[in-house]
Amino acid sequence: VTITAPNGLDILKKTLAKIPVNYDTSDVRFTAFYREHVWLEDFELAFSEAVLNIYKTFKTEKKLNDQFSIIKGRKKSIDYGREGQLYYWMSGASNGVRGSLSEDMVKYNRAKWSPFNPANFKHYDYEYAESIKDGNSTLIVLNIVPKKNSRKGILLMKVFIDEESLAIVKYNFELSKQGIRFVSRKDQGILYAIMTKIVHATRDYHKFQYTVSYSQHNSKWYLKRVTRHWEILVNSKKRNWVDKLWIADMDLIMTDINTENVKPISEGNISETKGPIHSDISAVFDQ
Repeated sequence: VTITAPNGLDILKKTLAKIPVNYDTSDVRFTAFYREHVWLEDFELAFSEAVLNIYKTFKTEKKLNDQFSIIKGRKKSIDYGREGQLYYWMSGASNGVRGSLSEDMVKYNRAKWSPFNPANFKHYDYEYAESIKDGNSTLIVLNIVPKKNSRKGILLMKVFIDEESLAIVKYNFELSKQGIRFVSRKDQGILYAIMTKIVHATRDYHKFQYTVSYSQHNSKWYLKRVTRHWEILVNSKKRNWVDKLWIADMDLIMTDINTENVKPISEGNISETKGPIHSDISAVFDQ
């Protein structure tokens, strides 16, 4: 008897076809908690946390279109001393909340670089790995890896799919070596060149890891949590720094959901700001 393993790409195609059935494609309001912590080796550059009001739409546009405002937040007050200019430059991701929401590949399944985009199927191998028990459910596990010598396969991914409904429950992914080179070239534009001259430091991208999960509410699935872990190596001849490790951890978790009479945010929307999230928070931790 010959047993043939399930075809990973066939499973994924069926899963993607069921997105409109499994996920709520209407507008949703979330209450959420966000925390961001940034270090340069043993020096703490930023720590902030906030309760957020999020307006999330399933429709996609050329620009990111989810909105959010801060209900309340607090941050650590940190003295950067004489390195203020450099440390502020490195004190957080550009709008970490917006970036976290953009990792929703169920919504952005047709994004240019997404392994879920049919245009990119030719750049990846989709491998059925195993089926595992998760409480009363069985999850299908797929490994998605770039094809050998593929320049457009930039992610290494593990996807967990509910066997009964074919809903994507969770996925982990990280940038491949090719992906790190691609993002590094993309980010090192004119502004970066100017800043390196001003602060006398350069950065080398090292590791980018993500986990995205979904939960069920009234028979539909919704975004539940996004975690991001970034590592960058910082060098500065002026300071005798060689591969000084910069780490950022970002955690966004949905704590409440509202699906009734949902409207866009009319006041306090900060989804378009480009600075780190702590720049939009005024309250500081009690000392």
